[in-house]
Amino acid sequence: MELKQGTLLQGGKYKIEATLGQGSFGITYLATAKFMNYGGLGAREIVTKVAIKEFFMREMNVRDRDGKTVEGSSSSVFTNYRHRFRREAENLAKLHHPNIIRVYDVFDENGTTYYSMEYVEGLTLDAYIQQHHPLPEAEAVAILGRVCSALSFMHGQRMLHLDLKPKNIMCSSKGEVFLIDFGLSKQFGANGEPESSTTIGAGTPGYAPIEQVKQIKDGTFPATLDIYALGATMYKTLTGQRPPEATDILNDGFPDGPLVLCHRSPSLIKVIARCMSPMRKDRYQTVADLLRAYPPLAVEDEKTEIKEDTEATILDDVQPVKHPIGTAPVTPPIVKKKVSAKLTPKKVEPVVEPKVIVAPTPPPPPKKPSMRNYLLWSVLAGLLLVLLVFGAIVKRCADNHSTDDPSRHDSLACDTLPNDVVDNDKVVDIPRQADPTLDFTVKGVTFTMIRVEGGTFTMGATSEQTDIYGDEKPAHQVTLSDYYIGETEVTQALWKVVMGETPTVDDVDLWERKDGLGDNYPAYFISYNEVLSFISKLNSLTGRTFRMPTEAEWEYAARGGNKSKGYLYSGGNTMDNVGWYLDNSSQDAHIVAQKTANELGLYDMSGNVEEWCSDWYDTYSSSSQTNPTGPSTGPGRVLRGGGWDNDATGCRVVHRHYGSELHTGGVRLAFSSSH
Repeated sequence: MELKQGTLLQGGKYKIEATLGQGSFGITYLATAKFMNYGGLGAREIVTKVAIKEFFMREMNVRDRDGKTVEGSSSSVFTNYRHRFRREAENLAKLHHPNIIRVYDVFDENGTTYYSMEYVEGLTLDAYIQQHHPLPEAEAVAILGRVCSALSFMHGQRMLHLDLKPKNIMCSSKGEVFLIDFGLSKQFGANGEPESSTTIGAGTPGYAPIEQVKQIKDGTFPATLDIYALGATMYKTLTGQRPPEATDILNDGFPDGPLVLCHRSPSLIKVIARCMSPMRKDRYQTVADLLRAYPPLAVEDEKTEIKEDTEATILDDVQPVKHPIGTAPVTPPIVKKKVSAKLTPKKVEPVVEPKVIVAPTPPPPPKKPSMRNYLLWSVLAGLLLVLLVFGAIVKRCADNHSTDDPSRHDSLACDTLPNDVVDNDKVVDIPRQADPTLDFTVKGVTFTMIRVEGGTFTMGATSEQTDIYGDEKPAHQVTLSDYYIGETEVTQALWKVVMGETPTVDDVDLWERKDGLGDNYPAYFISYNEVLSFISKLNSLTGRTFRMPTEAEWEYAARGGNKSKGYLYSGGNTMDNVGWYLDNSSQDAHIVAQKTANELGLYDMSGNVEEWCSDWYDTYSSSSQTNPTGPSTGPGRVLRGGGWDNDATGCRVVHRHYGSELHTGGVRLAFSSSH
């Protein structure tokens, strides 16, 4: 039972506002704190948010009738663990480092012990990975570099964390990184002896080496325990998968496959494998050793002093991460709808717009012709008309289909709808109403493009959006011209007939049945550079100018264009109805077009696979824009829509993410209406 909202501690200095979480040995609260600031203008009261941790053993303690006092505090077990809880707070209070959560106050009250600490608004690294799995390598290294800095500082104070993992790392909304939860931490004396001879705690499976359950009595400072956990944290951050347990590595070797499939650099994979060696003598013995082996983990613009004769790495002037922590997309609900026949291979020819010259009407026959002459004139006129029309069609098809690529003649056909009429023997172009949909067939595989009528809309964090991230602001006006965009993401069938192969890494197929395999599944695990190659080949086959949508075009289409009803996700306000995401996907891709379409008839723009846009990622400007194409450079290319492993927040129509050209996702085609 937790303290009630409004409970006062320390004579009103702290006021409980909400419960943040509860574990086996403590409850963490959000509270407001009152501090007096004394300056040249006198005393001034400051109110700020803090986090307060209360020692409370879930299996042993209850509240007294007053709702505050902790009963069971006379037990020797409670007394022993309470002493360790206080020691944790006191140890934390000694650690003044920009990437370690700061402790303000330790006090006894209500028969137990509390400490107040810095309150960080943001996500744990674990939650952030869930939203953005897999993280771009550069972003992951920047975050992990802060963790290395904090860990090195701790070791310099002869203190081990002993429970390092993504859930114990906070990423603030300002881009800062903090090491938190020191419940298992242990202080060692100058002689290398631990402060007690008790076991140091088994840690978390996957993040703890085999020897962590042992007592430490040999006078050493086993920094290798935290080094192992650091490697496991890197593994989770870079793959999105739970790291293997130490016994599995001992028996089967280090599983580098997931890291390879995520296109991680070989040098970084080697570093992680060494950190997670089951033999502690084979690991890096200090953080300093690790930084020497992989310098990108050293925090940018800081002075690093590596002491050759000790385990400590002293890092000064640490700066917060310079790029924002990313956000996650949302997904739609399930509608029992069969896949459109358009998504299966069939012989449907693409639309082409030939100019057909229609012959002038022949002169009328004499006033009183004989029946024979009348029939003769009629036959001759009919033959002439047929020959002229047929000749024009053949010429137009030959002009449109001349190409060095003979395969194109197998995949394209000429449309015979006339686009011209005759006025006094002069050919006059009559602009035809733009088709709302266009079907294209390439080597037997058909896909559909839907016309998006241009207009002006508000891009970014509009009023209906929730859980807004900083890079979704400011909302700003964007005007777009007409364009076409894919009804669905590019399917595996289309990818294969264009590319002639499936995506691979070291001759291993990236599309597997466990993740979703089949012609009508979306193409996934494809890099930005691979998409460029795919589009180049598709354009050669079709003579068209397909491309990736710009970020503005993607969001406008996801919102429903000028038919938008202002939904949170693309097609509705309930993610389960419009797409596949973390809560309903079973962590797999799904056949396209199984959920509710949006106002334009587009499927899966929220969820299933995140989709590449052509823009470089950057923060928004508040100024109005027309047909924006993004900045000239940036930390990565924009990805939109979220995927099967993102939570609903990451699937919102305004959610933004980015990846390097080697990052992987899916893609939805676009082309300009005027092409």
